[in-house]
Amino acid sequence: LPTDRVQETSGLQLTGEFLGQTKKKVEETLGAAKGGVLFIDEAYELGKGLYGEEAMTSLVAAMTDPQYKATVIIIAGYPRDIDEMLDRNAGLKSRFTEFYDFLDWAVDDCLRYLAEQGRKAG
Repeated sequence: LPTDRVQETSGLQLTGEFLGQTKKKVEETLGAAKGGVLFIDEAYELGKGLYGEEAMTSLVAAMTDPQYKATVIIIAGYPRDIDEMLDRNAGLKSRFTEFYDFLDWAVDDCLRYLAEQGRKAG
């Protein structure tokens, strides 16, 4: 990637509250991530609400725009919710081709990991 930028947002933050606001929010957020990574947490919120569809179509349009060619977009959320969100927009679904599932950690696993990192750090 050309830059080390990481822009974090959520599906709700990309959706406006009035006509025309959503597209502007998506474009501004993509501009901040340009050449780096756009991380959309709770992405399953895209497509919901009065202007949610506009958020998805604006994102699809940007993903086909050459100016964002060097930008990586990562969506995160619960697998079933993400599947339902992608099913709402075939264009968006076709642009996400790699999926990684991260298992939830139990408390003991987290403590063991932190202890191991502490030992490694000295």
